[in-house]
Amino acid sequence: MSALREVQVESGRLRGVPGNNRMFSVFKGIPYAAPPVGDLRWRAPQPVEPWEGVRMADQYSAIEIQKRSGVDFYTKEFYNNTEEQSEDCLYLNVWTPAESADEKLPVMMWIHGGGFVCGYASEPEFDGEGFCKRGVILVTINYRMQMLGLLAHPELTAESETGTSGNYLVQDQIAALKWVSRNISAFGGDPDNITVFGQSAGAASTQAIVTSPLTKGLFKRAIMQSGGGLWPHGNARSFLTLKEAEEQGVAFMKGLGCNSIAEMRKLPAEQILDYMMAQDIRPGLIVDNYVLTDDPSQLILEGKNHDVDYIVGCNGDEGQAFSGPVETVDALRKVAEINFGDKTEELLGLGNVKTDADAAAFFKTSHRLISAVHGFAEAQEENGKKAPYLYRFTRRLPGDDLGSFHSAELWFEFETLNRCWRPFTGVDFDLAVAMADYYANFAKTGNPNGSGQPEWRPYTKEDAVYMELGVTRELKPADETPYQKFQKDFFMGRL
Repeated sequence: MSALREVQVESGRLRGVPGNNRMFSVFKGIPYAAPPVGDLRWRAPQPVEPWEGVRMADQYSAIEIQKRSGVDFYTKEFYNNTEEQSEDCLYLNVWTPAESADEKLPVMMWIHGGGFVCGYASEPEFDGEGFCKRGVILVTINYRMQMLGLLAHPELTAESETGTSGNYLVQDQIAALKWVSRNISAFGGDPDNITVFGQSAGAASTQAIVTSPLTKGLFKRAIMQSGGGLWPHGNARSFLTLKEAEEQGVAFMKGLGCNSIAEMRKLPAEQILDYMMAQDIRPGLIVDNYVLTDDPSQLILEGKNHDVDYIVGCNGDEGQAFSGPVETVDALRKVAEINFGDKTEELLGLGNVKTDADAAAFFKTSHRLISAVHGFAEAQEENGKKAPYLYRFTRRLPGDDLGSFHSAELWFEFETLNRCWRPFTGVDFDLAVAMADYYANFAKTGNPNGSGQPEWRPYTKEDAVYMELGVTRELKPADETPYQKFQKDFFMGRL
C-alpha cells in the first residue's frame, strides 16, 4: 500500500506531502479555527469556514505574532529562522505513518513553550517522523499568545456567551484538541487514544487542560515537561482571578490610549505587542470560572484533575530559566521571598546558603521544579489517582557550559539532533532513541516500557523513583535534600 496523502476532514479535503521518509505523510498548515482577526480578536475560537476542492497542506502557516530581543541564547538555539508572522495563526500540523484511515494509531498533540510570549509549532526541533517510525501520529499546534491570547476586560466579559474573558490561549488549545478528536481518524488516528504533551509554558498549558472541566474525556494521557506539578499560591506564577485580570485589562486599554474594545480591535497587532513589551507586562492564565475554576495546583491537591496517565519531570540545570541569573545571597533572597514569604530564611538555612557562591549554585539547580514534580506525584497517590512516571533529564549538552538547561531535552524527544548546531556524539543519539521509545510506548499504552530500554516504574511513596535521562538511563531513588522536601511540603500546604 502507499502512504496516506489525501484526507477528508470536516471542513473539506486536504492534500499532504511526503515526509523526509517518503513512507510518512505530513499535512501542514491545517486551520482548526477561524482567523482570530478583526471582530474575532479576543473572542473564543470560532469554526473554520469550509472550502471547495482540495486544499494543499504543504506549507507551514505563519507563526504567532511575537518579538525576540536580539540574538539571545534561545534565538540561537531554537528560533534561528525568520518566519512569517500573523495574527491569523490558528493552524496545526499532522505527521502520520498511516496507509489508510482505519489504522487507529495513537496520537500525540504537542503544545510548544515560550512563556506565552514566543514559540511556534514548526520550530526546527519539532518533527513527527521519529514518532511516525514508532507507529504514532504527531500533531503540533499554534495558539494566540501575549495579550492577544490573554486579555481580560469587563467589556469582553459582558459580550461573551460564557460570562468570562481572557484565557483565549487555552481555549485555542482546547479547540485544537477537539479538532483532533473529531478529525484525526481521517489520518489513521485513534480519537480515543490521544496524549497531550508540552514543555515549559506548554506544560503549564497541559496542566490547565488536565484540570479544566471543558476537556474531560478528550484525551487519555498527558506529559508535562519543566512546567507541571505543584506550585505555591502567592508566587510569581499564581493565576489571577477574573476580576484582577479585568483590572489589568482596563489599565492596558488606558495605556494604549483606547476607550473601548472596538477601538482596540482596530489597532495593529504589532502595536499591542510593542506596548506590552515596553511595559514589561507578562500575562498569564486566569481563574475565569469557565476554562479554569481554580489554580491548577489547588485543583490537583483536591484531586480534581482528570485521572489520566501521566509523565512529569524536569531538567537538571534549569532553575535559572525562571528569573534570570542569581549571583548573590540578597538576589536569591528576593527571588525566594516571591514564592515563600516569611518562610524564606528557613528555606535558605536548610539549603546552607551562606555565600554568594552558594546562592548562585543553589539557584541554578532545579530545586523548585523537582519539588513541584514530587509534590504532584504524592498528591496523585493521596487522591487515589494513577501513579505518574517521573523523569529528570541530566545530559549536559556539548557546545557550552549551560548543562542540562531549560528546553535542552527538546532536540532529543523529537530525534532532531541533526538540526542543531551542537557537536552531539553517540551518547546523545542513544539518549534520543531512548526518549522517543519511552514517549511512543507511553502514548500507545500508558506505560513507557516495552522497547528494550531500562525499566521505568511509576513513583509511589513506597517506591519513590524517577528515570534519569542522561548519558545513561537509570532508575534512581527520588531522594530529596532537606530544602527540596521543605519546598514540596510548602507547595502541598503542609507548612
